[in-house]
Amino acid sequence: MSKRDDVIDDFCVETDLSPAVLQTFIARHPEYIEELLELYHEFAILELDLMDAHDASETSQAVLETQMTQKAYNALFGAEVRTFSKDIRLPRGFLTGLNSSVIELRSVPLNFLKAMAARLDVGLADLWSAMVQGNRQAIAMKSDDKPGGAKPISFDEYINRATLTSEQEKVLSHMMSDDGPN
Repeated sequence: MSKRDDVIDDFCVETDLSPAVLQTFIARHPEYIEELLELYHEFAILELDLMDAHDASETSQAVLETQMTQKAYNALFGAEVRTFSKDIRLPRGFLTGLNSSVIELRSVPLNFLKAMAARLDVGLADLWSAMVQGNRQAIAMKSDDKPGGAKPISFDEYINRATLTSEQEKVLSHMMSDDGPN
């Protein structure tokens, strides 16, 4: 191997190809300045391309997650609530109350959340995010208390307060069982 090849190989295997490293190599080997500059720029362009690809991948993942959360939000509180309530055979009012300002979300059974997420074809995290965002939705509820920051209630208490038909209670019971979302 020639001295030029050794210098180029040493430069290529540097772990931190910074401008300071480039200057050091040029100072030691000024006769190879053109090759070193060309390699440095090629590596810099390659690194930028890799960073762009990584950023694009992260951005598309974030967009997908946002879309799934929005899908769940629309089904529970937005434009799709009527269709979704018919699909799962539970009242719209029951669905619109599934938010963090009405229910203590930690009290919602995991099987129920899984069943809802499966019906919506979204992930549990997306459903959870939608339920947290749902507190921006105005909920009309009768109350004996004065208006204000009422403390969220447990899911069991929410069900007890809900006016559900026996058929709706069966649907809800099935969604909370281990049998799945069918």
